[in-house]
Order: sequence, then C-alpha cells, then structure tokens
Amino acid sequence: MGATEAQYNHAYRSYAGAGEGGDCTNFLSQIVGAGGWTTVGSWPWEDRTDNKNWFYGDYTWTTSYSWAAAENWYWFAAHESGRTSYIDNVWKLWVTDVLQVDFDRNDNISHSMFVTDRVGSGERASEVYLTYHSGREDNKHNRPLSSFIATHPDAWYYAHRT
Repeated sequence: MGATEAQYNHAYRSYAGAGEGGDCTNFLSQIVGAGGWTTVGSWPWEDRTDNKNWFYGDYTWTTSYSWAAAENWYWFAAHESGRTSYIDNVWKLWVTDVLQVDFDRNDNISHSMFVTDRVGSGERASEVYLTYHSGREDNKHNRPLSSFIATHPDAWYYAHRT
C-alpha cells in the first residue's frame, strides 16, 4: 500500500461496493468516534433510519443510516446533534474538520472526507489535505483539496467545523 492510500480498520466492516456508495462515511464515523464522539441510540431500541441516531451495529441492518451514508451523516452532525458547524469557505478548513460533496448538485450529499493536514497559519489555508475512502480502489491519504476541486469543479461542497 502506498503512502497516499487510506488503510482499512479491520474492526469494522467495509461498505466499499455496497450499492452505489463507497466506504467514505463509515470511515469518517470511525475517525470521529475514535476522536471522542459518543454514539446516539442503538439497535433495536431506536430507529436506524432516524437521523437523530448515530450508531454502529454488528450487521448493516443494525447500523444507523447516519453512520455510513453521507447525506444522513450531514443531517445528524449539522442539524440533529449540533456536533458540527458550517464553514463558509473550504479554504478555512482546519485539521479534524470535515468536507462533504454533492457531485451531482442534486441536494444529496454523496461523499465525505476528513481534513488531515493544512498548509498556512492564517484564516485561509494555501492548501488543505483530505483523507478518505471511496470505493475499493480510490482510498486516499492527504490528497490536496486543490486537486480534488480541479477534478470536481462543478460539485457543491459542504464544510464542517468539528
């Protein structure tokens, strides 16, 4: 594995290749959980489709939607739990912040990434580095934000302070 690839944590299942999605939000949930976020709810007592809940279960059908689906994670983190706040410019992201993307501009967030490095000490970075999972072959560690935006110039970006 190269230095630019993000490795899998074998204590969790991978969602790579599950439906049309990848493993990005499952990977993000593992990171913020390791950073101190506590789960909300559990199966079977709470509805796993309710964005007020965020938990990992032994099976996909006992895991909340907000754990592994980008759009649901957004609603849990930004609106239901208040664990994140909106950042008005992607160049204001700091290490441990989150960037999400709506590639199709259809009001459905489809990808989640974690900020793992930053160049610049002022309010706006000269570069931000992202780490993420995205399917089986596109796991990245410290991919430059400028490169990501150049590849996806028409996407909508949602920046979160954690």
